[in-house]
Amino acid sequence: QVKLLLRKHCSKIQELELINGFAARLSVNALKLIVPEKNIVKIYLDREVRALLDKAVPTVKADLVWGKNYSGKGITIAIIDSGVQQHPDFTQPKNRIITFQDFVKNKSQPYDDNGHGTHCAGIALGNGSASGGQYRGPAYDADLVTIKALDKFGSGKASTVIKSLEWCLLNRERYNIRIISLSLGYKATDSYRDDPVCQAVEKLVLSGI
Repeated sequence: QVKLLLRKHCSKIQELELINGFAARLSVNALKLIVPEKNIVKIYLDREVRALLDKAVPTVKADLVWGKNYSGKGITIAIIDSGVQQHPDFTQPKNRIITFQDFVKNKSQPYDDNGHGTHCAGIALGNGSASGGQYRGPAYDADLVTIKALDKFGSGKASTVIKSLEWCLLNRERYNIRIISLSLGYKATDSYRDDPVCQAVEKLVLSGI
């Protein structure tokens, strides 16, 4: 019923099954028409998300557990960001980029036209191949799934991030996704209990990721 109503008054509708919602572009007049619909609990602005990260290995003291064989081997980290370059720290001595999903330009080969995604992937699981082992991430042995949700300016939409999270949930067993990195966000104006991206993240946490 809600979907039919949105189709009548809105454009560019995208279903967001993970949070039982929709993303749509609509005018102020259309907004006024759909607000009274009893099955619509709340309407959110599809806010712009941006790349944010400033933490590294010494901060979390990950190097202290490397000697106990905690290197990320056998698990996969999914980076939802601006993509990834095929850098030696991910491809040498073996290619650990096991799949790439592009929700911005729908390309099939890994790329990063902003750089932030490569930066975040390097912090998480770069193995230091390009620096003789000097610069390694905490999980330098882990495999990498990279999902492009941010454009060349490091920006995207909350709905694209939610779709990326949906993809991770659907493919978690296929790629053994245990961890997801989301180094992005927007100014908090609501409780995390009422934020659509936080709702989606919570469902993945409850699933075991």
